[in-house]
Amino acid sequence: MSISPENLKKLRKRSGLTQTEAAHLVRSKLRTWQSWEADSKLPTSRKIPDGLVELFCMKVGITYPPK
Repeated sequence: MSISPENLKKLRKRSGLTQTEAAHLVRSKLRTWQSWEADSKLPTSRKIPDGLVELFCMKVGITYPPK
């Protein structure tokens, strides 16, 4: 399941977390999380691995795949 940067940001905000807190939950660096949330048209944008989306959802108590 692929998640867009916009939906990843919505999930994080729905969970009430900062980017730093979200990155910590999935054991990544802040810059990495920021690149996952970046506009997909930017050269610095990267796609979050599906397994980390699932891990994030599990840790914040959101059903996976997120709705």
